Amino acid sequence: MDAFTAGLLQRIRATESDLVRAQGATEQERTEFAAFFRKDWPDLLRHMAVLGWDEAAAKEAAQEAMTRLFEGWSTVDHPKSWVRTTAQRAAKKAASRDAQRLTRSREAARLDAQEPSRALDSVTESQEVLRLLRTLPPQQRAVMAWTYDGFSSDEISHLLAIPRATVDSHRRHARNRLKEILRRRFEGAEGGEHQ
Repeated sequence: MDAFTAGLLQRIRATESDLVRAQGATEQERTEFAAFFRKDWPDLLRHMAVLGWDEAAAKEAAQEAMTRLFEGWSTVDHPKSWVRTTAQRAAKKAASRDAQRLTRSREAARLDAQEPSRALDSVTESQEVLRLLRTLPPQQRAVMAWTYDGFSSDEISHLLAIPRATVDSHRRHARNRLKEILRRRFEGAEGGEHQ
């Protein structure tokens, strides 16, 4: 067993007691999952490689799929096919997110290469956006930062360890707050022009 697999098993065991309590899993279910994991992990990685995923992407997607399988072990009828489908979806989602980040990076590089006055406008605009975001409460600011970086509500929920509904609520409140700030600024600017 390689270090990555051993580490994954250790993380699953570390969270196992919380998940068992939350899911109501029995000792038998935990034992069944552990046996499935040990037997299927190498096959799952091979499956992902055959589908064309590189080793790092395959391991990340397989880890996510196995963790999700553990969380829902008692409700999954066909774990072998379920974990493969879930890993494939996780890999596609990660690849899409990575492609979006690359596109944003390329766009930022393109903006940097523009004529100096346009690049300066872009920097000034970015600084203004940062100032506005800093007016938000910490949780709303965190959700907006992850959203800006292309993460989905589910991913943000997992990363911040808060329910998805809370993520969506923070995003909604942040957007409303920012709209209100901008509306007041716009109205103030219009009022100043007519005087």
